[in-house]
Amino acid sequence: MNSKQSKRGEAARWYAKHYGWSVFPCHSIDEAGRCTCGDADCHSPGKHPRVPRGFLDGTKDDVIIKAWWDRWPDANPAVATGAPSGFFVVDVDPGHGGDDSFETLKNLAPWPDTVQALTGGGGRHFLLGMPEGVSVPSKVGILPGIDIRGDGGYIIVTPAAHRSGRNYEWEASSRPGEVKIAAAHEKVLDVVLGRNGHGAKTGPAPVLPEKIKIGERNHWLASIAGSFRRRGFTEAEILAALRVVNTVERLEEPVGEQELADIAKSICRYPAGSTETSSPARSLTVLNAREFLAKTLQPREAILETEKGDAILRAKDLVLAYGWRGVSKTWLALLLACGIACGGRVLRWIARKPRRVLFVDGEMAAEDVQHRVAAILAGMEAQPDPDFFKIVTPDLQESGTPNLATFEGQALLEPHLKDVDVVFIDNLSTLANGGPENDSESWDAMQTYILKLRRRGITVFMVHHAGKGGKQRGTSKREDVVNLVLSLRHPSDYSPSEGSRFEVHFEKARGVRGDAVAPFEARLETGSDGILRCSTKDCETAWHDEAIALKKEGCGIREIAGIVGRDPSNVSRFLRQAKKDGKL
Repeated sequence: MNSKQSKRGEAARWYAKHYGWSVFPCHSIDEAGRCTCGDADCHSPGKHPRVPRGFLDGTKDDVIIKAWWDRWPDANPAVATGAPSGFFVVDVDPGHGGDDSFETLKNLAPWPDTVQALTGGGGRHFLLGMPEGVSVPSKVGILPGIDIRGDGGYIIVTPAAHRSGRNYEWEASSRPGEVKIAAAHEKVLDVVLGRNGHGAKTGPAPVLPEKIKIGERNHWLASIAGSFRRRGFTEAEILAALRVVNTVERLEEPVGEQELADIAKSICRYPAGSTETSSPARSLTVLNAREFLAKTLQPREAILETEKGDAILRAKDLVLAYGWRGVSKTWLALLLACGIACGGRVLRWIARKPRRVLFVDGEMAAEDVQHRVAAILAGMEAQPDPDFFKIVTPDLQESGTPNLATFEGQALLEPHLKDVDVVFIDNLSTLANGGPENDSESWDAMQTYILKLRRRGITVFMVHHAGKGGKQRGTSKREDVVNLVLSLRHPSDYSPSEGSRFEVHFEKARGVRGDAVAPFEARLETGSDGILRCSTKDCETAWHDEAIALKKEGCGIREIAGIVGRDPSNVSRFLRQAKKDGKL
């Protein structure tokens, strides 16, 4: 262990001790101007966490902080914003119009004297106190060039290095300790929190299908009527517009005149210009308890299960798998897709029978996908029937990849979903663009679509990126309807030279528990013969060697726990047993 703490380590400990801030280490920039993670294509150089859970691992514990910077002396210090540290940040980016937007904020109300930082990228961070009893979530683009770093976010702080060659600094007249973190004015909070009509966002309007199916007629006609009512049209004018759409050219089967009139009349119950218009022509199926219990519902079959028969993936499941770039998300998705299509063993699970799979890729070069699929299939116990494994890849699409957050994109995919059991979507950023990722409303269209697929009996496996804090990027609303959330992470001792080595953690597993959802480490290696070989081991043993080595160096329990990312009580129990076994 280092006898003397680095300048960045001292700063991190100072922030925690004197200001009560929750800190954690991030990667830095090396002498060549690259991120210390070793990834030449790193999406966030010098800004993404070194610890497994990002800002969730943030702490004020001096022992743990010291251990982190003893291990990574050059790590950029980061502070978890929001409730953990008691402040949120107005992040101003001049390169995207932030200066003008900041003037707009200042014109709303007097701007307080508060702590201010100058970022390495030329922006500014204004620290403002968390309002009592109110959560301030992190948001992107509340105004052009202005983001909010609050709950679920973090900032890099001085003396961190930036890839531009500049360092992060405190503004000379606004340093913490010399200036208090001020409270935000209520009018500014209105904009930050989207209250009183400020900051309202809407996603793109749904695209009317070329041909409306019989089961969707009322929904679309009511939607069209609502859009006209929001623009102030009268009942007679709306009815005339509906008659234009109500033709065999647009509808598989037009509705009757009386039904059109009822839709127009129902919509006009709302005031002209109202944003509250809905689709009243749609109906809900409601059953009483006796009817519901008497209804015949088919049990959901296991698609992937453990040796003991615990179902990991079932028919109609919705799955979200996420992780940093380069953590092998696509490798995992392709491996599972091939295993399900072939039937047989895949990682720690078994597909008892082959199922039809459609893999929709929105990112990789076709040659790379082809190479990976060839290596995976070469290592499978059986080969898939040609109709059981189909692939959509962007390089082969003349009109580009489908945007599944739109009806047009869904319509493009629809002909290829016939008899499909499992759809893989890799990934949401490229294939489901409904608007800003942090805006929960942007997810609504995609959520409606995957629920529709579930009703049809289709399992949906979605791949997504992790954000700067290590959690899945954008709105947490994505996790609400899914059955299974998988987090892919590099082990704490991972080196980029090792290739595909990652941990699989079950963050949400509806209906599955115990050993079946214990985290595990996987290693994927393609030999000179072109065959992919997979091996796994328990995550609980993956950190043992490192803990023993740290103990031999003289580290304390809390230091070791902070470094290996485990609970101190677990570390203590393991080390006691290791001593009995003669390993210490």
